[in-house]
Amino acid sequence: MPHVITHSERYHHDHPGTAVYMIANVLWYIFAIAEALLAFRFVLVLIGAGSNFIYALTNPLVRPFDGILGSVSLGRGVLDLDTLLAMLVYWLLAVVLTSLLKPRYTVVDDTFDDHVVDRRREDYQIRG
Repeated sequence: MPHVITHSERYHHDHPGTAVYMIANVLWYIFAIAEALLAFRFVLVLIGAGSNFIYALTNPLVRPFDGILGSVSLGRGVLDLDTLLAMLVYWLLAVVLTSLLKPRYTVVDDTFDDHVVDRRREDYQIRG
């Protein structure tokens, strides 16, 4: 009797819809929002515009990197290298965390139904 490919064999634990997959996606969204806020802060500082709301929102994210690279004055604006460093570190953290949550997996070709896959396996089975 041919082996029937079950749903759990077709998709491993990180198939869309599983808790691990959803947690990884939520992490990506959180990091994406943080990156967008930091990028907005970087541009505001660069052009010399002030936004207390954005600064207050992003200060906790930039504070761990404050003073590491410093900043360069560009006349009216400032090139804030600490914000760029924060963006890089948070992006790397997002990549590492989500790759730990979503290990590589293989998906069996879904273009064939189970009977066709079963027949194909029988045809290529090595007989001893």
